[in-house]
Amino acid sequence: MVTYNICYDIAAVVLLVLILLLYGMKKRIPSYQNRLFVALIIGAVICTTCDILDATAINAGAAIPNWIKYMTSGLCYIVQVGEAMLVLVYVYGYTKTWTSLELSKRFIILIPMLLETVLVCTTYYTHLIFYYSDDGTYIRGNGQMAAVLIAISYLMIAACFLWKIKHYISLENRIVIVIITCISTLGMTIQMTFPGELTQSFAMVICLYIVFFTIQNPFLEIDTNLNVYNKKTFVSMMKLDYMSVEPFAMVIIELDDFDFLKKSIGVKQCTWILTALGQFLNSLEKDAVIYHTTEAGFSAVLHNKTEEDILHFMDLIEARFDQPFTVNGTTMMMSVHICRINLPEDAANVEEVLDLFEYISAEHHTNKRMTVFSLNISQRKARAELEQKIQDAIEYSKFEDYNQGIYSVRNDRIEGVEIDLKILSEDKTYLLSEESELVLADPQLAFRVGIYLFRKACSLLTTEAAAKHQIQFAEINVSVFVCMQREFLNEVKWILKEYHIRPGAVILRILEDEAMESQAELKHMMDVMVDAGVTFSLGNYGTGYSNISYVYELPFSRIEITKDVFATALVDERARKVLKNSIDMLNELQIDIVISGADTDQAKRLAMEMGCSYIKGNVIPSINVDF
Repeated sequence: MVTYNICYDIAAVVLLVLILLLYGMKKRIPSYQNRLFVALIIGAVICTTCDILDATAINAGAAIPNWIKYMTSGLCYIVQVGEAMLVLVYVYGYTKTWTSLELSKRFIILIPMLLETVLVCTTYYTHLIFYYSDDGTYIRGNGQMAAVLIAISYLMIAACFLWKIKHYISLENRIVIVIITCISTLGMTIQMTFPGELTQSFAMVICLYIVFFTIQNPFLEIDTNLNVYNKKTFVSMMKLDYMSVEPFAMVIIELDDFDFLKKSIGVKQCTWILTALGQFLNSLEKDAVIYHTTEAGFSAVLHNKTEEDILHFMDLIEARFDQPFTVNGTTMMMSVHICRINLPEDAANVEEVLDLFEYISAEHHTNKRMTVFSLNISQRKARAELEQKIQDAIEYSKFEDYNQGIYSVRNDRIEGVEIDLKILSEDKTYLLSEESELVLADPQLAFRVGIYLFRKACSLLTTEAAAKHQIQFAEINVSVFVCMQREFLNEVKWILKEYHIRPGAVILRILEDEAMESQAELKHMMDVMVDAGVTFSLGNYGTGYSNISYVYELPFSRIEITKDVFATALVDERARKVLKNSIDMLNELQIDIVISGADTDQAKRLAMEMGCSYIKGNVIPSINVDF
């Protein structure tokens, strides 16, 4: 008679109690997957308890009636297969496909479990799996291996399903899945080979621990400050959501003017606001999955919800923002943008969803509630395509030089050039200066363009054509970000030394609306570069965030009047007087004035009469030059 060793089962019970305590102590979001994991733990407790009762009854021999032993052994077999089936359901839940699984397929999954239950509960067939002799000895039936194979089959189906969708799961999780499948199978194999060693439940508990500290790790999946899922989890879960055959809805919630809010009340207070908003969103709909997807934004994924449910969800959010928020005793009103997305109709993949997040976060919108149709996504995509074309042009030299002449009023000739690039494309040709906003929005691209243009300017000044036309200076557009980089300063010094450029021959033109950022730090870097031999020009003066302090605080030796301001002065007497007074003031400060947009003889004469030093124009042949 074989004596069954319950030490492994007792150890499994202790470990299960511990994992329940650990699970309860850790911050975790209620979700379908987490509820399934709790079901796995509870199933393991029941399975291990039944295993202990069964082993104790078998070891007792004839002291316990056979009918009790039949009940404990039968229940043990059913629970063991049921736990294996729960593993399969957990896998489907992890991949977000269980809720969309057809009822017929769910029934197919239940068939092996039902077959096992029938075999165990039907007296006529029970002896195929196990039976007891008259003296109470436990005897394995010829069909016991089939019962074990049913349990293993569930594990194999789960592993095969996960392998099928391996591209949607991280490498770490794939390794974890392989390990737990091997451990579970090993535990069953040992128990079958050595009947006295009850290792199956212990192996299952070890697998639960591995899952708990990897796939179920809350610190890998949630933002612990806000108690919602983080962006990394959003990306992985959305990839799995897209595998579902059923459409679903998403609501994007983005706080307005969050940068201003941080400057006004501080980062810590803003974190409290985001935490309160996360708690509020979690309380609205128990089945909604909330993610923190941008610095100031959340997204709520809603499955199997009616149109009325989704609209009600959005109404509740709007109603909350109609009420003030209180932070440390300070009451304030905040505005929010809410965008509803139908997936996969409005976005074909996760990348397009992330692009929507970026667009809503970056752009200023007037509407509180939006849909994809109200967003100018086509323009956003066109900008992304243009940005890629600019990057390719710099990378593979797919452009032509375009050098705009700068006319000197004092010397009555072209004295300088503005260096520009003409981006070549199959459908259209772009001037880099006309797309400056797009270039400046990408710091890395702006840096590469700035270095390239600076070297181009220095190279041009050393050509025979420059000497022939008596070109004294070259001007390029750069961003504030580029000017504030120490690496850019080092490159500038090296290039000036390489080409032996005299001081003041290269002019860096900065747009006015950029100059307002980090003014003190910008002034320091500009002073260093002026000492190195660079001259600065303030572009687009008279538009955007006009600030006269730029003129006397920052070392600009030139100021350019934008063509829009000059065009207004051509047709409006009041505008002309304002511009004339501004030019007189700047001349008194010994700052050279450059007027852009003098495209006719009349405009050229007016610019000269106003007292400007230099003129730019696109259609006047006398002030255009080609190298």
